[in-house]
Amino acid sequence: MNQIESLIYDTLIDLSNNVPEKHAKIRQNLYDQLDLPLNKQRDLYSNALGPASSGILESNADFHNTVNIAIKALETPEK
Repeated sequence: MNQIESLIYDTLIDLSNNVPEKHAKIRQNLYDQLDLPLNKQRDLYSNALGPASSGILESNADFHNTVNIAIKALETPEK
């Protein structure tokens, strides 16, 4: 796992292990570390961070699949 994948994975775990009141700070920390523009923040939220916040990621495979989805969302060129 590279550094970006590790950051995303750790963030997904943090979101799933913390109360919703802490989620915004956890997400913002990731956005700041990756220096993401707003549209990429939205992509990352809708494809990975939102599902983790809602508690639908349950297994290790779910987390790894979501990391892959997040990486693809970040790599997709802007329109």
